[in-house]
Amino acid sequence: MYRYLNDLHVLRLAFLLVSASIAAITAIGCGDDPAIDSRTEVSDVTSVVGAPPRDDTLRVVSRAEPLPPDVAPVLVELSREVAAPAAGQLLVTQVTAAALHELVAAAHSAGHDVRVVAAFRSYADQEQAFQSLIARIGEARAVSTGTPPGTSEHQLGTAVDLGASSTEWLLDERFTSTPEFRWLQEHAHEFGFAASDPAEREARNELPSEPWHYRFVGIEHAARWHDSGVPLITYLRSTR
Repeated sequence: MYRYLNDLHVLRLAFLLVSASIAAITAIGCGDDPAIDSRTEVSDVTSVVGAPPRDDTLRVVSRAEPLPPDVAPVLVELSREVAAPAAGQLLVTQVTAAALHELVAAAHSAGHDVRVVAAFRSYADQEQAFQSLIARIGEARAVSTGTPPGTSEHQLGTAVDLGASSTEWLLDERFTSTPEFRWLQEHAHEFGFAASDPAEREARNELPSEPWHYRFVGIEHAARWHDSGVPLITYLRSTR
């Protein structure tokens, strides 16, 4: 059953990507700029992050197993229809982008306004953010509550922070009380996304728990993780 769902999802993702490519080619042929219509924008930004493609879909990221600075995936820019209103440029891997379009559309059909607030963050960006945190709250507290460079799944290009209009897109404790959060808990895995681990991950000193944080691991693995009931990091380690 999982293999069937995975094959079906791959076909749907392939259709979305091919459709976007055809739309962009058609626009160029007509003398239009395809970036003008964000609905068909699946721009390849390898000139921004130019590392060769690699598959880190199931890679473990933790304080004990940090990512090196050179992990930099090939990315595409998310269209505005899946981004929170005030979000800037949001970059993810191409397969993650296609899955996000399906997830956001399904949530909207169910009456929930869920969109992406944050996406790819480079090692350098994370280092800058962490140094700023140290300056604000001190190194000891930053280390215990923050995310040092190399320990953020956002560096993979497959992790996003999802927000809701009902909380004005803010990522705070209110999110867990929203219908959007409950919908994501029930359905995000159907689109290949696994939720950030709950309190037990934080208790093991891995990474702070972020209930708005979702990572694309593919339909089959997301379904297996969801059914297992174990923290995502435990599931990912079991796939080695």
